[in-house]
Amino acid sequence: MAAKQIVAIDESVLPFEPDAVQRVLGDIGHYGEWWPAPFRFQPADASALPRVRVHNGFLNWTLSVATVTREQIVLRYEDGAWAGEGRWTVSRCHEGTRVLYRIHLAPRSIFARGLSHAVDLQRRHSHDMLRVFKGLDERLTSLGVPRLPPPDAPESPK
Repeated sequence: MAAKQIVAIDESVLPFEPDAVQRVLGDIGHYGEWWPAPFRFQPADASALPRVRVHNGFLNWTLSVATVTREQIVLRYEDGAWAGEGRWTVSRCHEGTRVLYRIHLAPRSIFARGLSHAVDLQRRHSHDMLRVFKGLDERLTSLGVPRLPPPDAPESPK
């Protein structure tokens, strides 16, 4: 039986400037300081590209930054349970910054393949991303990044 591919798209709106959000998301070496448990991040090696080893208690894989542009950070999942890509997209919106994370992964380890048939990994990923976005908000706050004021409420009809 072929392993199920995992495609998930999750988004949030954060009340911060896009450049500040982009800086935190591009710094995968510090993900472990704000990404919620059970995920743990460790430096993978001394290569020129930022790379971290990710562990979630059952599975592990390497995550590296493939490309960075003004609006996107492309991450590669490799050397472990998953092969594929994660893509952060950051854009300005009325409330601050719209942050979107999209994964397209294929399970590589025997355990990950079995898990892909037993568990709705897309739904599980989306559930976990709620805590990730909260952790990102808390990280930006802890770094002293100013929160943007809420947009003006529309006038009520007379």
